[in-house]
Amino acid sequence: MAKFTWSGRGTSSAWSDPGNWTPAGAPGAGDLAAFTSANALVTGDEMAGAITALAATDLTFTGSVTTLGLAGRVSSFQTDNGASITFAAGSSLTVADRLTVGIAAGATSLLFEGTALDTRSATIGLGADAAGALTLGGGATWENTGALTIGRAGDGGLSIGGGADLLAGTFGRNPHGGNIVLGQLPGADGALDVSGGGDLLSASTISVGGVLGAAAHGTGQLSVGPNSSVDAYGGITVAGGSIVSLAGGGLTGGVIDVASGATLAGSGFVSTNGGLVNDGHITASGQLFLTTAISGTGTLALGSGATLGLGDADVTQSAIRFLGTGASLLLQEPSPALAGLVEGFRPGDTIVAQYVDKISFDAASDRLTLYVGDAAAAVLSLAGNYAGYSFHDSYVGSAGTITVAHHG
Repeated sequence: MAKFTWSGRGTSSAWSDPGNWTPAGAPGAGDLAAFTSANALVTGDEMAGAITALAATDLTFTGSVTTLGLAGRVSSFQTDNGASITFAAGSSLTVADRLTVGIAAGATSLLFEGTALDTRSATIGLGADAAGALTLGGGATWENTGALTIGRAGDGGLSIGGGADLLAGTFGRNPHGGNIVLGQLPGADGALDVSGGGDLLSASTISVGGVLGAAAHGTGQLSVGPNSSVDAYGGITVAGGSIVSLAGGGLTGGVIDVASGATLAGSGFVSTNGGLVNDGHITASGQLFLTTAISGTGTLALGSGATLGLGDADVTQSAIRFLGTGASLLLQEPSPALAGLVEGFRPGDTIVAQYVDKISFDAASDRLTLYVGDAAAAVLSLAGNYAGYSFHDSYVGSAGTITVAHHG
């Protein structure tokens, strides 16, 4: 593999200009194209076996860049040590093997604006001292058929916004590949932000905070903003100490597993095929709708003024907690499977139950029974002292609203 280092001393900004390289000549398939220090605007359609930018260089590509490689040789695109690279609108990058953003040291960034990115596998934040960031914007698209690690041993960040899309894995009759791991090893931190109309579709799993069940792992943060969604066919796992934050976005796909010490919080929706296993903490702030079966030993909580909507699937959580005032618990078709303790329900809070005809409260057992016709549809066990309080129900259409008030 011949190595060519960019000097930018040619008569143009073209990749093909031999004067831009040392030694003179343009790298081709099977060669290594290195960018070490010079800031550059690189034009034209480029082809090399491997491309590296391992120093504080500021590069902009406007053409189509392809790393092909030869048999038995690595074909890769690597950035490190302060490199900042932009692929301008209309350009593209195809990496036949590995894309690495942040290898060993320094803050490194890679920006795709309205471009096409095609890779086999990718790592953002490889080494313990690395800090890599990759941004998709302006309607950019990224197809990654293999594994994507965001923060393997260092810090990694991936931002998908501006209508950009990431397709992870291979789809068809048997979807496969496309595992995404945030914060894989101890000390690593991986952040994935999907917002601004961006979308992510994975044929496999998304592991937030290392692979679930690993003896040691880093931490991860998955954020989904307005008009954006994350769909993981293989489900999402959230390890202890890691966070999933919804700010108007949604999660869909397979089973979502929130481990002990992990958090899912915010506003938006969760709708999965396999259910939600919550051994950690799920907190609504704003409007959060969980339209899937929920199990586990964790808690569901409502912040002040929040609405937590539970679908018509089974909910067997150990506790539902009202943490503030003015919160509303929305139950769609309550069923006997609705179990667990309801804590902190107080004046100003409401329980809205669809298709409920009447209620009754047993002060001796602190149990609130919801009826459909004359049959008990669900029983809520309330924690607290309700002596001197009364429960009231009112109905508009098919929904009944339950409140509690003090006699005095």
